[in-house]
Amino acid sequence: MEKTVKKNKRRKVNGKFLFIGILVFLLGAYLIFITNNENAKPVNLEEYANSIDVYFLKMDEADATVIINNDKVTVIDTGLSEDQEYVINRLKELNVEKIAYLILTHPDKDHIGNASEIIKNFEVETVIQSTHEKGSKIQDTLDTTILENNITNLMLNNAYSFSSSGVKYNIFPASQKYNKSNNNSLVTLITFGTTKILMTGDIEKERIEEVVALDLGSCDILKLPHHGRYNDNSIIFLDMVKPQHVVVTASMVDEPLATYFNDNQTNVYYTANNEVHFTTDGKEVKVG
Repeated sequence: MEKTVKKNKRRKVNGKFLFIGILVFLLGAYLIFITNNENAKPVNLEEYANSIDVYFLKMDEADATVIINNDKVTVIDTGLSEDQEYVINRLKELNVEKIAYLILTHPDKDHIGNASEIIKNFEVETVIQSTHEKGSKIQDTLDTTILENNITNLMLNNAYSFSSSGVKYNIFPASQKYNKSNNNSLVTLITFGTTKILMTGDIEKERIEEVVALDLGSCDILKLPHHGRYNDNSIIFLDMVKPQHVVVTASMVDEPLATYFNDNQTNVYYTANNEVHFTTDGKEVKVG
């Protein structure tokens, strides 16, 4: 009788070890599967923004735009150096501490004027620029500041894209070298959900023709090229992008553009008068 009990105990113990072994094997197989199968990885919803805020800062004949989604900040252009105090203070008012991407469309002073000071006052992770060299003192200072702060500096020759907390950025440099600094501007298409925002720097006639050929489709918000100046390709471009909202980094637009916007009942906002603020959940765009 005693021997039988011992044998039964052994069977029970062996059975437990077998069961545990099977569990360990299955768990290991699952971990290998989930590690090697990208589609099996769980999605962390906290990585994605529920909404984004876009601020076109108040300034005349100069560009500075701040895009905030969750704790990720992207700045496109930085205005004139005369606006330094305002730009730095406004970023601080918006609770900006770190800037993931600083995109500088081209090296004109009304676009990179405060770039060096922004780098000195905030933690900038990556700078994205065109390859156009203007040879100005302000650009030389910027190059030195980027180097001294050991910041990743991307000089784009080809189209470049990245995502930041669910917001996608597609950046298009000029396909050739232009004599005019304006035509070397980076063009950035920002997509969040179904909302599209097109940032155009100061592109003029020849470069607008390039952008039209890209066939980027319609957009919800357009930062109008070159502070609202008209050229022979302006209407063709506007017919392609069909913007609902247009931001002009000036106090007015040329007459043909004013007529076009009036005829098409386009919402137009001027940064010379006030800061322009949009919020979008990826479906609907709200102003202010």
